[in-house]
Amino acid sequence: MAQSPKSFIKQTPWPKIVALMEACAVDASGIAAIDPDAKPEERARQALVALADAGQGARDEFLAIIDQVEQLNDDFGRRALRSVALSACMDAETFDAIESLRAAAIDVYLSDRRCFDRALASHYADRYRQGRSYSGYAFGGAADVELRPGEEAKVRFEEETRRIFSEHDAFARIHFDWFEREIIDPASGESHVCMQAAVFVEQPPRAETAFDDDGEIVTRSHRAVVEGAIVFDAAARQIEVVAKGGRPLQEKIARAFSETMLASDAPIEPVRARRLELQRLASGRPLALKPEDGVQSAEVERVTLINPTSSMSVTLAMRAGPTDDGSLRDRSSDAFEAHSPMGRIGWRVVAASIRVIFEPEQPGRRPKAVLVSLSAPNRSNLRDHTQRHQFIAGTLMERWGLYDPSDA
Repeated sequence: MAQSPKSFIKQTPWPKIVALMEACAVDASGIAAIDPDAKPEERARQALVALADAGQGARDEFLAIIDQVEQLNDDFGRRALRSVALSACMDAETFDAIESLRAAAIDVYLSDRRCFDRALASHYADRYRQGRSYSGYAFGGAADVELRPGEEAKVRFEEETRRIFSEHDAFARIHFDWFEREIIDPASGESHVCMQAAVFVEQPPRAETAFDDDGEIVTRSHRAVVEGAIVFDAAARQIEVVAKGGRPLQEKIARAFSETMLASDAPIEPVRARRLELQRLASGRPLALKPEDGVQSAEVERVTLINPTSSMSVTLAMRAGPTDDGSLRDRSSDAFEAHSPMGRIGWRVVAASIRVIFEPEQPGRRPKAVLVSLSAPNRSNLRDHTQRHQFIAGTLMERWGLYDPSDA
């Protein structure tokens, strides 16, 4: 986990910590000995003493749970929790009333452990979207994309997937967990349900150094388990595959899904990088934000424009430092009046920089800034493995209309 157990306890509502300790079978007398009115630092120290006194089993279980809770404590955690909780174990009013993300994760865990595990699986699928282990495929044709009824199709798909993985390791075991989750369209805010399969694949054996029961160092054979995901979104006419092994493996899984799970013979094609449409930034309209985004501000700092009839390009940029002189278009109009190229007929925005300021992750911390660099037709500095960058690419840019609509 990213921080120490003491920090986690200090930053989490105390009643949730107590409930979690009770769930881990920490003795009631040990919990009662903790002063709930003590300062957070002292209260956390007392909690760690109670966990140590409860024995290794209770302590390790508590630490494992808070490690999983902390995995959900990022830009995608609330949506992953909410997407599964609303489909399985909690209504929207109850979930949205929970005071913090860690508290929400603990409540879901205590309410329904399977639901919590599926939230982790949803988070995993979202976190690796667009990364090296990801491939997306769109269904062609005009017919509706529907699943075959009954369980037989799932059984056939699982058998075919096992055969595909057996080409890499004939002795690997595989487990599937199918569930539904809610997806919210970033542009419209409307929600729909999609289906996901969390896939757990046993890896080839590796030597591992460990302590035995007598405290001696021994070498053991160990088979790690890696996670994958298959997400079927009928509304978006798309299937996404997250699996280590490269694009050929991911495409085999996608085609196996199409052939065994779908009631129609809809062809599939790889989803290509979406083209940017940056002209909307010339309008000077504010970049729309929502309270749940966790973003303080988003502002266009620089644009590069060209005119097809000229061999010249023009770059307009704000000066460094805080200012309240209006948008980049306003400043350009003030400086150049009718000669400003922003919004002028014939001038097209081909590159831009947007500064996005995120709310502090914790009270007392500084806000985090991400400078987004975009260049037509489809280049950006948004790194696939960074949650904030993925949130900008997958949600904010969609809402701001910065993708070519013909690619949707």
